[in-house]
Amino acid sequence: SLPVTDNYDTLISDYRQTGNDMIETINYLSEQINHFSDEVMNESYTKNNQVKMTAAITIISVFIISLLASWWLSGLIVNPIQKLQTIIRKLAEGNLTVRSEADGDNEIAQLSKDINTTAIQLQKTIEELHNINESVASASTELAAVMNEAELNSQKELSEIEQVASAVNELSSTADNVSDNALAADQTAQTTNELAKSAITNSVYSLPS
Repeated sequence: SLPVTDNYDTLISDYRQTGNDMIETINYLSEQINHFSDEVMNESYTKNNQVKMTAAITIISVFIISLLASWWLSGLIVNPIQKLQTIIRKLAEGNLTVRSEADGDNEIAQLSKDINTTAIQLQKTIEELHNINESVASASTELAAVMNEAELNSQKELSEIEQVASAVNELSSTADNVSDNALAADQTAQTTNELAKSAITNSVYSLPS
């Protein structure tokens, strides 16, 4: 019985040793797994922080770039529009000599060209109207001079007609006087003739026979 007992104790001892070795191995593996898990978690946390930082930097960069791009685009769009507004305001005030910058082929450049064309046409129209006004004023002055001359001629002709009428009236009066004098002379001549005949007759009758 002693050898069996010794074998049993040996087996129990080996089993315990094997169990202890397994437990140590499991503990070692558990420690390694925990260590690996901690490293992975730390690495993941670090990477997560890096990703968050990168994302934050990227978002901030994109925001800043967007602001700069918006400012640049607003400068490209708003500044020319403000210049066009200034040009239109000066045109409305009557300054038709201003012109806008029409560089490029975009819509704002085309609008600037249209505004310049409109300003040139308005300036030409105003100049033509000014020339027409000057022509009308000159023609009015000439017409007034002609009317004044015609009025003077009419007054002169009226005066001459009045003088002719007066002369005709004087001639008529003179003719009436001449006619009256002629009638009186004729009557005087007839009277004288009758008196002469009467005197001759009386002389004949008074001669001695």
